[in-house]
Amino acid sequence: METTRLNFKEHKLIEFPVEIRNAKNLTNLNLEDNSISIIPEWLAELQSLKVIYLSNNRIQNIDVLTQIPSLEVLHLINNQIRHLPDTIGRLQNLKRLYLTGNQLTSLPIAIGELRQLKHLLLGHNQLKSLPAWIAMLSRLEVLNLFDNQLKSLPTRLGQLEQLTYLQLSCNQLTYLPSGIKGLKKLTHLDFFSHYFEQLPEELMYLDALQHLNIGDNRLKRIEYIPSSVKGLSIYANPLEYIDDQVLISLKQVFANSYFAYLYIDTQQQANLKIKPEDYERAPHFQHVKVVDLQGQKMNLKRIRPDSYL
Repeated sequence: METTRLNFKEHKLIEFPVEIRNAKNLTNLNLEDNSISIIPEWLAELQSLKVIYLSNNRIQNIDVLTQIPSLEVLHLINNQIRHLPDTIGRLQNLKRLYLTGNQLTSLPIAIGELRQLKHLLLGHNQLKSLPAWIAMLSRLEVLNLFDNQLKSLPTRLGQLEQLTYLQLSCNQLTYLPSGIKGLKKLTHLDFFSHYFEQLPEELMYLDALQHLNIGDNRLKRIEYIPSSVKGLSIYANPLEYIDDQVLISLKQVFANSYFAYLYIDTQQQANLKIKPEDYERAPHFQHVKVVDLQGQKMNLKRIRPDSYL
C-alpha cells in the first residue's frame, strides 16, 4: 500500500527524516513537537502534500513550503518565523494557515492572493497593523489576532462577509471601525483587554452575534447588548450600571439553552446585585460564572470561553 500519511510527532527530531523523501504520494505529514529548524529543499518534490503539521518546532524560513501548491492546511504554530515570503501567494489551494505564536511584525500583500483561505490564525505575534487588503480574503471565516500590538483596524475588515469568528483580544484598540457593521455572519466577537470606555455602536448591527467577550476594558455602563447574544463576558470592567433589560434578555436565553453564559467578577456581582442562582435552569447547572479577581484565582488571559487557539 502506498504511504499517504506519516506521523513523527514528538520523536525528538532535529531534522526531517530522509525516508519522507521517498513517499511521493504523501498527503498528510505530522512533525509537530520536535526541534526541527530547517525545512529541506527536497520537500518540494512531494507535490501531493495537502496537510502538514510543523507546530512547536524552531522553524524560521518557510520558503520551501510555497513550492507545494497542493497544500490546503499548514500548521506553523509556535515557531520562530519573523517574515512570510512573498511567494506565499502561490498556495492557491490553502484553506487554513495557522501562525499563532511566532514573531511576525507585518504581513506580505501576497497573503491577499490566498482566495481559498478560510482560517487565518495570527495570535501571539507582534503585528502593529492589519493591512486593508485583508478584505481580499473573501472566503475567510475565522480570524484570530489575539495578543498583538494593534491600535486600529481597517474599515474594509467589514467586507469579510463570510467571517463568523473574530478574536481581537489583548491588543491596544480603543474603537472598532464602522465597517465592522458589514460582518453579518459574525457569531463570535472577542475583544477583552483593551481600552474601550463604552460599547461600540457597531455591535447593534451584528444580527448573528451569539458570543461576546468584552472583559477587562474600561466600561462603566452597559445599556444594550445585541438581542442575539447568548454568551456574554464582562468581567474586569469598572461597571456601575447595566440595563435591566440586558439581564432580563439573558435570563430568557438561559431558560432555553444550556450553552448560554454570563461571566462577571466578584466586584460586579456586588455592585450590580447579580445573584447567580437567579440564572440557574436547574440546580446542577450555573449559567453565571463569577471570576474572583480580588483573590486572583484566575488569570485574565486564560478566561477565553469563546477563543480559538
